[in-house]
Formats: sequence, structure tokens, C-alpha cells
Amino acid sequence: MGLHPQAAAALSILIDSGMQMSPSMSIKEMRRLAALRPGGPGPEVAKVENFTVAGASGVQVPVRIYRPIGIDKPTPPVLYFHGGGWVVGDLDTHDAQARRLANYSGCTIIAVDYRLAPEHRFPAAYQDALAVARWIARSAGYIGVTPGRFGVCGDSSGGNLAAAVALAARDEGLPLGVQVLIYPVLDNRPDLYRSYQTYADGYFLTRKGMEWYLGQYIPAESRHDWRAAPMRSTNLVGVAPTMIITVEMDVLRDEGEDYAVRLDAYGVRTSLVRYPGMFHGCFGLTHLIDAAVDMHIDAAAMLAAELT
Repeated sequence: MGLHPQAAAALSILIDSGMQMSPSMSIKEMRRLAALRPGGPGPEVAKVENFTVAGASGVQVPVRIYRPIGIDKPTPPVLYFHGGGWVVGDLDTHDAQARRLANYSGCTIIAVDYRLAPEHRFPAAYQDALAVARWIARSAGYIGVTPGRFGVCGDSSGGNLAAAVALAARDEGLPLGVQVLIYPVLDNRPDLYRSYQTYADGYFLTRKGMEWYLGQYIPAESRHDWRAAPMRSTNLVGVAPTMIITVEMDVLRDEGEDYAVRLDAYGVRTSLVRYPGMFHGCFGLTHLIDAAVDMHIDAAAMLAAELT
């Protein structure tokens, strides 16, 4: 169907304002652009708190806790991992997304500021994500959320971390109740997926750019590790109920949809939603694209259905 008119207009704004990232840029410049990317302010929430969580080898992982507005009691926790190719992004770049998910779902969103590549390559981000999952499984009373089941959610590279944590949670017996993956990175083999050819250029995230991000995060010797590429897992039995949201014009579309098929084949209760006419990165553009709001609503509805 081609780009939706709102998506086309938003994409033009991003490109015309110089927000198109390129592997030819310095890491510093890419992070500066990520901090400036237009996303619109997020809604008011009941409370925002900053904590740190002890991670691997003495690392302190910053987290930001968002309490949903209008609920005066403990609510279920959901870990949120931001996108940005494991290279850019932080608690501030995805503040609005976390706020919307908290209010729409009625859950407490805990955004995780994991270490970034290339300074910290795999498994650093995964270790940080899992450390926070282990922490929330034992710390409900300490931070005032309901004990028991928690959720994970993430967009793009954050979806990769959420999916890897979901597999680890199954293996470790952590009480994960749901995972929501928004146009996630699940594999590191672009040649396997037609969408990498069809949407290689012209839709914000390019094939060249995605391959560069993969190279920044994952060393060659770790390419087969399911913690870096959950699609590489040979056993998906027992994974938490899952929602995967994909967008049509995205190099990552097919791997997300293939992962949904694999999960379903392994008996995992799985919901797949594709947004036609949308491009990778649109999730945060709620002030420009109505479908971006719908993505938040869909994700939040899944979290609420499984946790509240």
C-alpha cells in the first residue's frame, strides 16, 4: 500500500531536519541526534522515581520507575528496554513511551538504562537487562509493586533484550507473565529475510545501518548465541505469552513475524500485529502518527490483560 500519508510526512520531517542516522557519523553525533529526535512530550504520570540496580561485576544499572496515574495501590511491574541499535538511546529518549505505557496499561513501568555499544559490547546490555529482571522478581515489596508476575517490553534492540530475558526467565524460573516486542531485532542474518531486500533503503532504518548496529553490539564469535539473537534458540517451549508488533516498511519485519510463527509452533500463546504503511522508528512519533498511539494502546492492552 506504500507509506501511510502520516508516516510519509513524518519521515520527511525526520530526514529534512537531519535526523537520519548513518554509519558514517561518529557515535557522539548519533547520540546527539537521538537526544534531539522529535517525539513530543509524554503524559503526566502519578510519580517518577530513579533507582540503581546492582548488575554483573559491580555494574550499577540505572532504572526509572513510572507509576500510572489514577491508581492509588501497587500495580504490576513491567521492564521496558529502549531501542537505538544498542548504540544510542537512554531513559530520556524514551521517557514519553514509558509514560504512555504506564498510563494505558495500569502497570508500573521500569525503564532500564543498559550499557551501550561499542564501548560495552554483548553480553553487557543483556547482562544489565537480566540483572534488573532478577531484581524485580525479588524486590516487589521494596519498590511498592505487586509481587509475582512481571512483564518485559521493548522496541527494536530493546525488543531483542526483552526476548532474550524472556528466554532466560523461563530457564531460571523467574515469574515472567508476558513479553511485548515492538519491531524487535531477533536475528543477525539479514540474508535470510526478504524484508531486508525489499526495504533496504528509504525507510529510515536501512539495511546498511542495521548491519552496522549488529556489528557494533555482537562480536563475530557470539553471532550464534541465542542471548544475542533469540531466533537462534533451539527451544521456545514455555516462553511467556507474547505479543509482537511489526511495521510494514521495515528491514526487521520478517524476522519478527517469523519469530511469532516459531513461538506459536512451540505452543506459546502468541499475538502478532502488523501495522501497514508504517516504518521502523515510528513508535515514538505519537504527535505525528495516529498509528503510533495505537501501538502503545495495543502493547498496553496485552500487558494489562496478562498482569492486572
